[in-house]
Amino acid sequence: MNLKFDLSDISNKETEILMEKRRGVASECNEVEEKLMSLKRQANSIAVDIESAEKQKESAETDKKKFIDEWRREKASVFPEMKTFLEYTPLPELAEDDLICPTCGQSLPKEVREKRISDYEERKKNDEERYKKSKAEYEERYISDKEKFEKNRENNLKSITEKGQKAADNIREYQKIINDKQQELEAVNAEIAKFEETLKEKKEILESIPTVADMLKNEEYKKISEQILMLENEIEEMSKETVGKTELEAKKAVLRDEISDIIAKIKSVDNSKVKERIAELEKEKAEVGQKIAEQEQMIDLTEEFIREKMNRISSVINEKFGGRVTFKLFEVQINSGIRETCECQWDGRTNMSNGESIVAGMYICKALSELYEVSCPLFVDNSEAVSDGRFPDMNCQVIKLFVSNDKELVVC
Repeated sequence: MNLKFDLSDISNKETEILMEKRRGVASECNEVEEKLMSLKRQANSIAVDIESAEKQKESAETDKKKFIDEWRREKASVFPEMKTFLEYTPLPELAEDDLICPTCGQSLPKEVREKRISDYEERKKNDEERYKKSKAEYEERYISDKEKFEKNRENNLKSITEKGQKAADNIREYQKIINDKQQELEAVNAEIAKFEETLKEKKEILESIPTVADMLKNEEYKKISEQILMLENEIEEMSKETVGKTELEAKKAVLRDEISDIIAKIKSVDNSKVKERIAELEKEKAEVGQKIAEQEQMIDLTEEFIREKMNRISSVINEKFGGRVTFKLFEVQINSGIRETCECQWDGRTNMSNGESIVAGMYICKALSELYEVSCPLFVDNSEAVSDGRFPDMNCQVIKLFVSNDKELVVC
């Protein structure tokens, strides 16, 4: 029995050596797989960045085309030719009947006739002067309107050109981002291919290591096995000559069965189930890793969408308050999350002086008045806090209130 236990110990030690080798190689496989998963997540993130840059580039290209069309339409627009002013229609000449009394039919007195003739000449002269004045005002108004049209067209062309240039700059910028990200993606894909090959080699090594040791090559195991066989033969010979051979044979059979059970239990230490379980866990680990990568990709896409949405909302709103007044509607927190806020800013800062707050409020009132097409008087309190020349031009009546030492209200 002692020899059989020694035999089992040798077998277990050899098997443990093999298992230690397998654990080492399996650990190396896990490290390679983790690195591979990290690279794949990185590749997915870069692919998302490329896709986002391509969409932004397409948007910039659409804007550029739109500005080109606007520029051409604006360039082709012309002011209509001046229409011919109506020809002058003189007053009817004074007839002889106009100088005869309608009652008696006789010629009017000389003084009355001269007065009527004088009044007619005066009306005729005034009518001609009114015509000339109307014609001159018409021509002046046409010239003024044409000058305004041409100046407005020039300003529009300049503005459209600037917007088109900005769109072209954005196209080049996004293309550079795409090129850089594609190079980065190629480098990461090369790393992925290298680690996939390494993982394949590691798995081949792992599969080449047996789960059960080959004890036929172990000299000590063979030597003990021979001793056991020899002792079993001696027991058998001794059993033939012993009184109560049948009883001993029965005990021997029982002992043999017990030994067989022990050996079977020892040898039944089969690592195949462990191997299968390891394989199941490795497969499960790979699946969980893939799900994590997919979730991280979705999280990145969602955060990118939220950031883009927030930026566009802020841009649209701040365009309504064009100038030095802007609104900070969203704040990026430490964990990259976005928190809603609403802070008025002057030149990009929220810590304004009293005068700057007043001027900013006036800009806001002006923007809201233009947006809703409403004009009403504006009361500005504490106007003394704003230095001369800093009040914005308003499209409404502005009533400024100043602090003074007067005992009665003074209206200037």
